[in-house]
Amino acid sequence: MNDTITQQIQELEDEKKDKLEKVKKLSSEIRNLAEQIEKVRKSSGLGSIDEEKRIMKQINLIDFKISTTKNLPLKQERELAKEIHSLEARLKKIKEMKQKMGELREMESKISALKKERDEIKTGLDEFNDEIELLKSEKKFSARRKVKEAAIEQFSLGDIAAIKKKKTK
Repeated sequence: MNDTITQQIQELEDEKKDKLEKVKKLSSEIRNLAEQIEKVRKSSGLGSIDEEKRIMKQINLIDFKISTTKNLPLKQERELAKEIHSLEARLKKIKEMKQKMGELREMESKISALKKERDEIKTGLDEFNDEIELLKSEKKFSARRKVKEAAIEQFSLGDIAAIKKKKTK
């Protein structure tokens, strides 16, 4: 009986170790994704995404100014063209940021799925611990029972009757 219980405890301990390793891997993966998200957020410090509309209006306004102004000096036209170029570059960065934000949402959903899986495994580990404790207590109880049975086998019925007779006197 004790051998069977010991074997069950060992099997549960092995499964517990496997699940702990899986929890460690999931936690590591979650940390890596969180670090990637943080890097993207830090590198994209471009302001709000609504800025895209404002920049488009500025570009259109400058373009309209260039096309409608009569006899615009060449130097001023070049400055306006440079300004349009810098606004277009900024607009391109904002569009890239929008794309990265989509990737961030995807990473965040993956993190939440991994956390859910990790929490389920942890719940399973708690169940393993409870079962292991139950088996250990059962093992102790069966060991005590064996000791009692061994003690009873040492005495004959006559000896037991004599002991009871002495107690009642």
